[in-house]
Amino acid sequence: MTAKQRLAPQPSYISLGGTYRRPIPTAHQHNPTVQFFCQKRHQMKPVASIRTPATATTPKGRNAALDSVRGLAIVLMIVDHVAVISFDIPIGTDNVRLVTRLALPLFAIVFGFFLIDPSLSLSQRKTTTKVAAPNRSTWAAFRRPAQILVAAFAANLLFVPEYGRLEILVSFLACSLLYLVLGRYFIAMLLAVVLFQYDPTLNLLDYPLTLTASLVAIGMVLRLYGFQKAILAAAVVTVAGLAAVPAPPLFVLLFAIPATCIVALASVSPELSVRWLALLGRYPLTTYVTQYYILFGARWLMTSG
Repeated sequence: MTAKQRLAPQPSYISLGGTYRRPIPTAHQHNPTVQFFCQKRHQMKPVASIRTPATATTPKGRNAALDSVRGLAIVLMIVDHVAVISFDIPIGTDNVRLVTRLALPLFAIVFGFFLIDPSLSLSQRKTTTKVAAPNRSTWAAFRRPAQILVAAFAANLLFVPEYGRLEILVSFLACSLLYLVLGRYFIAMLLAVVLFQYDPTLNLLDYPLTLTASLVAIGMVLRLYGFQKAILAAAVVTVAGLAAVPAPPLFVLLFAIPATCIVALASVSPELSVRWLALLGRYPLTTYVTQYYILFGARWLMTSG
C-alpha cells in the first residue's frame, strides 16, 4: 500500500467498544463493486447498552416494551383496586395486595424516565435546568401536566368521597410541576423519602409526595446516567425507606430495585413487549381513569341490586 493509499479515508464501523476502521484490501481499493459488498459484509450496527439507555424508542417513536411495562403496572393496579373496592382487603404481607405494590414503582420510574425531553442530546439532558429548554415550546412543556390534571380531576371525583384523600395522579402532577421548576436538580428528590414522617402531604395524598418523588427520581437517573447508577439510586431509596418509612407504605419501596431492573431492560429492548399490555400502556391515563369508573360502577350495581 502506498503512502497515499494509507492516508486515504477508509470506511468506519461501529462496535461495542467504539469506532474502528477496517480497510478494504489494497488490490480492490478502487473497485466500487468490491467496496460496496465489503462494506455490507462487515458493517455492524450500534448495540444499545443497558448501562446507558441512550435510545429508548422505536423508529415509530414509541418503545413497545416500555408501553408493556406501563400496561403491566395498570393491570397490577386494577387487581389492587378490585381487592380494595370490591372485597375491602387491606394491604398486608399475606394477600395479593403485597404483590400489587410493584405497580407504583413501575409507574413512577417510567414516569421519571420520560420527564427528560427525548429530543435533547445526552449532554443537553444533563445540563438543562428546565424541561422546556431548549427544544420544546411552552405548550409542549405543560401538555403532560395538563393531561394529568384532567385525569386526576376525573379520578378524584370518585376517589375522594370514598377515601377522603387525593389519588396518586395528584402526586404525579406535583412531581411534573416540580420538575418544571427544578429541571435536572429534581434528582435530589431521591433523598426526599428520608423526610417521609414530616411530609405535609401525609394526610392529603394517598401516596405522599416524598414517597412518589423518590421513585420518579430513580427514573431520571436511569435516563441520564444508565443502569448501574439507577440501581445504586434504587438501593439508596430502599435503605432510606427502611429507616424512615413505616409499613404499609414501606412495601412500595421494597420493589424499587426490581422495578428499576424491569424498566431498564425494557428501555433497551423494545422487542420485549406483550401486545395487549402495550395497548393498555399506550394510553395510560385513559385506561387508568376508565378502570375506576368501571369498578365503582360495578360495585354500585351489585349493591343496589
